[in-house]
Amino acid sequence: MILSQPDLRDAVTKRKIEFNPPLEENQWGEASVDLRLGFSFTPLKSLPGMKVSVAQGLAALGAAGFWKTIELAEFNNLGQRETFSLEPESFVLAMTYESVTVPRDMIARIEGRSTYARVGLSMHQTAPWIQPGWSGPIVLEMMNNGPLTIELTPLIDRPCQLTFFKLSKPLPRSLGYGARPTDVYKDQTHPLVHPSMSLYSFEDSKTCDCIRINDSWRAFLTENLGIVQSFAEYYLTLYLQARNPNVPGVVNKLRAPTMRQLTAAREFWLFVRSDFEKTGKAVQFKDIYSERQLADSFSIDHFLPWSFVVHNLLWNLTPVEPATNSSKNDLLPDLDLYLPRLAKLHFSAIEAAKKRPKFLEDYTDCFKQDITSLLAQGENVLVTKYREVIVPQAQIAMNQGFQFGWKLRN
Repeated sequence: MILSQPDLRDAVTKRKIEFNPPLEENQWGEASVDLRLGFSFTPLKSLPGMKVSVAQGLAALGAAGFWKTIELAEFNNLGQRETFSLEPESFVLAMTYESVTVPRDMIARIEGRSTYARVGLSMHQTAPWIQPGWSGPIVLEMMNNGPLTIELTPLIDRPCQLTFFKLSKPLPRSLGYGARPTDVYKDQTHPLVHPSMSLYSFEDSKTCDCIRINDSWRAFLTENLGIVQSFAEYYLTLYLQARNPNVPGVVNKLRAPTMRQLTAAREFWLFVRSDFEKTGKAVQFKDIYSERQLADSFSIDHFLPWSFVVHNLLWNLTPVEPATNSSKNDLLPDLDLYLPRLAKLHFSAIEAAKKRPKFLEDYTDCFKQDITSLLAQGENVLVTKYREVIVPQAQIAMNQGFQFGWKLRN
């Protein structure tokens, strides 16, 4: 039996059928209700040579980049409604604006409306039924079978209608949609990503306002809690170290690295040297301690000793002769003599690296500046900033027993 409008209104009033947000008056039909188009559109990509197995679920499709979701706003910056253009012979997954709850004594069917069908727009491929116990927005499998591009406007377009059928007998809760592990689309917020793929979800209800861990992940996290916690703490410490250069050795409070990773630093200084050579400043690429021009076989020195700072951030590194590096070792250099030289070399290096902004991230984090401000400041300003960063850390290092005042013996 198909429910007529009076029966539908009665079921909604009694909250057997629920629409969220509530329907507007122009959405009520004779024996159906129209649903509005939501803001999410997910076209599928063409991946030459890619094969998919739907029987194994949709998680692999996401990993392969099989889709791209476009979230529209209601209005653009000019105050115009945003639209999605569906080209001829194109397919897109959209969602209804309304979420629907179907009681366990009914089943619903989604179909297109006549006006949209007459321009070739279909609402589903083979999945019109909305099962007893369903809740959530409805995915529309929209196909433009006509010759014209169709503009779809969220909230304005009402491209589909929902009809409700009465079952011969209500289903028990154990048979309603959502009771089985395979019922993955209930309360969906994306047409292809369902809660079973997610680590957690936010739950806001009368009984619980919390973050709920996915059941399929809970056992794994419990068994490997120590590993997960260590992983999180380690990367939190790296984050804190990078953004708090005045607090040295934060990472050392967990576990000190056993190797110095200087590949990125060498790439940086090779880039700087190349730029110096191209711009006629090759003589500036020199050891700040010996003031001799550097050959190809230069080493990388930590101005503040690596065993103190336990990081390889560019602002604390300088190219030096191998003999200089061996002589300095873990000693603190004479700041009055060498700190201005360090800052001036880095001033020139920053200017050279403006063509590769990625190189400048260590500096912007250290000096709390954006790239524009970093590049705009003069040499004397940078020397002052280096003193503000280096001097307090050198004092801490001295307090910890690091020998201070090293000078290179010629």
